[in-house]
Amino acid sequence: MTATAGWSTATCDCWSAGAVYRSTKAGASLQYQFSGAAMAVIGDEAPGRGDLQVYVDGRLQATVHTAGTTRNRLVLYQKRFSSYETHTVKLVAATSARVDVDALVTQFGY
Repeated sequence: MTATAGWSTATCDCWSAGAVYRSTKAGASLQYQFSGAAMAVIGDEAPGRGDLQVYVDGRLQATVHTAGTTRNRLVLYQKRFSSYETHTVKLVAATSARVDVDALVTQFGY
């Protein structure tokens, strides 16, 4: 993933591959391009957390609210595509409250 200023990484066995991207800067973004048929954004939920905007191919798909009961490795957003194509996913911290992005999972075929 390509990260703009405002994202950092943290490590813990509680996250996929032992690391997570985190941001407390509204407007900070992560971007990833892949070829596939489906994708899912994996992240955390916890009290006082912020919102994450999910863009696919330049269009806002959802604003995910990550405040809630403390839970790791949740599917925050998922999408299936009608065919195998190249897509760009952009994740934007919508608030200055902390958001965590654990992983972006992609499916290459049906």
